[in-house]
Amino acid sequence: MLTRPVHRSSPSACGAEPVAEPGELRAAPPPSAEEGRKGPRANADRAVLEAFLADPANAVLVSFPRTGSHWLRMLIELYFERPLLNLTFHHRDRTDYLLYHTHDLDLTLQRQNVLYLYRDPVPTVYSQLVYHREDLADETRVRHWASLYGAHLDKWLFLERDAHRKTILRYERLLADPWSEFVNVVRHFGAAEVREEFDEIVARASKDEIARRTTHDPKVIASGAEYERRRRQFFAAFREAVWEAVLDGRPEVLTAFPEELARRGVTEHHATCADREHTA
Repeated sequence: MLTRPVHRSSPSACGAEPVAEPGELRAAPPPSAEEGRKGPRANADRAVLEAFLADPANAVLVSFPRTGSHWLRMLIELYFERPLLNLTFHHRDRTDYLLYHTHDLDLTLQRQNVLYLYRDPVPTVYSQLVYHREDLADETRVRHWASLYGAHLDKWLFLERDAHRKTILRYERLLADPWSEFVNVVRHFGAAEVREEFDEIVARASKDEIARRTTHDPKVIASGAEYERRRRQFFAAFREAVWEAVLDGRPEVLTAFPEELARRGVTEHHATCADREHTA
């Protein structure tokens, strides 16, 4: 049985091999050459997925597209040695699914057990435009994606009240200090905190490894000098437009990004006051 997890405060707050118990962690074997050439497996037919979601205690990972979920899911799968729905990267012959990942783009999902991953809106919107091969200079499309993400952030960070257990994760924190952020996932599932194995997992779950395991979609990993040059240009031209669209009608979202508060010279107190005026 899972122990009650330690929550991350949100800004508002049976396959052939034995199945590991939640607190039992075994070192994951390195992938074989054949396995390494495979992409992730879409392992859920509708019946499997419906059966998993029918149990409200089963966990769901929610993230807006292009916020780092491929990396996080690979880390989770390697650490817990269990497959995920509806794609699994490593444990293709297992059926003891740990969680289901969804983008919840229509904002209709209601779940009791949630992990939510979010990221700075500006690189998120840039990555969306590149992924969909849209015009980076089209401000209408920039604002379109920014507004969609703003509503997503608002729901999952502030508005939803269905989750009895919710852990908030941020991509930038995971990138800067992987264990300090990932340990909140470990605590969410009441598992053993094994730092040494995790360090090895992080080394395995590199960008090259993600690219190798996402051959079904070569656009998952984008990089290179040209990508970074266009990224800098986009940030300079559209940072303000992105934030304006994200915060339109939902100023409280700003409190989830302390570095943006600092850039604007706004304290969290003042942002919270602005939220109260908005909702009064």
